[in-house]
Amino acid sequence: MQEVLLREGSVKWIGLNLFREKALVRHICYLATFYTYLKTESIISSSDQDKSHLTEPENDIKSTVKGKVGNKLMTLSEVKSLFLTLKNYSDPSEGGSDKEFCLLANGFWQAEGYIGGIFRSGLNFYPLCTATQLFSIESVKFFIRLNKALCNKGTFSITLNSLGKFVIAYRLSGWDTFFSVFVPYFTTLYGEKYRAILKLNKIYALKNHIKQTSDNMSKVHLVSLVYSLTGYSSHYKVSLEEKLLSLELDPALLKELPKVSYKDNAIKPSFLFILGFFLGDGSLHLKLEWKEKNSTVVICPLFNIVQSNTESNKYIMEIMTDTLNALNIKTSLEKSATTCTLIVKGINNVFNSLFPLLKNSSHFLYGKSDSFNLLVWVERLVKSGGHHTYFGLRALVNKIYANTNKRFTDKEVWMDRIEDWLKAASARRDEGEYYISFIYTSDRKVRGWQVRFPSTLKLPKSNKAFMCSTWDGQDKALAAAVQYRDKIISDWINQNF
Repeated sequence: MQEVLLREGSVKWIGLNLFREKALVRHICYLATFYTYLKTESIISSSDQDKSHLTEPENDIKSTVKGKVGNKLMTLSEVKSLFLTLKNYSDPSEGGSDKEFCLLANGFWQAEGYIGGIFRSGLNFYPLCTATQLFSIESVKFFIRLNKALCNKGTFSITLNSLGKFVIAYRLSGWDTFFSVFVPYFTTLYGEKYRAILKLNKIYALKNHIKQTSDNMSKVHLVSLVYSLTGYSSHYKVSLEEKLLSLELDPALLKELPKVSYKDNAIKPSFLFILGFFLGDGSLHLKLEWKEKNSTVVICPLFNIVQSNTESNKYIMEIMTDTLNALNIKTSLEKSATTCTLIVKGINNVFNSLFPLLKNSSHFLYGKSDSFNLLVWVERLVKSGGHHTYFGLRALVNKIYANTNKRFTDKEVWMDRIEDWLKAASARRDEGEYYISFIYTSDRKVRGWQVRFPSTLKLPKSNKAFMCSTWDGQDKALAAAVQYRDKIISDWINQNF
């Protein structure tokens, strides 16, 4: 009877809004006769090895089970049909070279993949390498291309997570596939995953050695290596000592094992590796900040990657931070008691430094494309100067709240704040209106109003004077100037954004 090894998961909230939900893909629920497991950093569980290759339930009734793909409610059979359509008719090589995709896939596997295995019986250890994502057209396309790159050696399964959303899992299994396909492809992994590959090599050697001899120390060594594939051995349902006792091995032999240290990968990560890591555990979003003191709206684009604060993860996050800084992308690494967060923050750092690289690799953004496209829109607004206008700010709020992401602050709160911003911006000028100035006579009497747009606002030449004599007094001239200013800006925003 095979043995189940797993650890309890922990919910990780990443960034804001939709990106939190994607992090929950790690918590996979049992569904029908699917291959089911709880995804962890380096360990996997299976309740029935014979059913681990299934991509559909054995009982047709189970096909009526419903879950969400994005915000759409679908049955299991509908999801499977969509998967097969994409698998049979999509072009897995679309966008980017195979070498570039390999770098991306390494980063993704570092973030979302698992390298380990299960004991089928006794000391018969079986390697498994898996990765999961929320089911979507983009995630399916990614896994289909990855499977092609891995010689079509993988299998797929579809499960339902605890939030009622469908999840796609991709899996490679067996020693032959591990050595001939997985290891040659995933050469730029780090930390526990890199060491897991080295340990699996040793496990394989011990496995063959044990076939030739009944050396108890080799058996204990093999089992201890399996339990060291993850840094969370304390969460195993079957402890290391219990496993040894079940094999009639003395746990005291653990103290006699030689101390072995494994060096980490010396290859420096590339930007595409970081991009792949971002696909798995990152978020790209817009944060609006309200400065009450001077009634100012601050636009803050953010690129985040969050990991639990372990020694292995800290090393990976540090080298990715160093890589981005070496590319002149100002990047910080914030550490708390539980998390490490890589952050690229602010208009200059995100739009001027990071975005050129993201745009060059936009074909590799897959499920992050929507958030990227939103920020491309914001970038255009900012570079045009439109975010310094009343209508530009309203368009910005309407745009981000039209997205399906949930936000902490109601839309109407921001609309009220924009009204406050307008009042404050106007009050800071003697004329009481922004982009409108006095026209004086030689003796400093007001004779009209000048609508003058700043050069930072990328408008067509639209400055115009409104004289009191033409408009029957100051009040009517000012009202006409305000109406003209608002129409010019409103039309420009509507036409361009």
